[in-house]
Amino acid sequence: MKAKIREHHEESRATYGTRRIQKKLTGDDEAVSRHRIARLMKEEGLACKLLAKQPI
Repeated sequence: MKAKIREHHEESRATYGTRRIQKKLTGDDEAVSRHRIARLMKEEGLACKLLAKQPI
């Protein structure tokens, strides 16, 4: 499970958080709660980047 979370996190260039990773995992037929994903990401030291909104 940690390997799949890390894979999706790295594919997104560290921009995906728990919600998007959960959607990716359910697409892979993995039923996992957001809280479990958050706990596993914390154990692995993964965090999403906060992107600033660009002015128009």
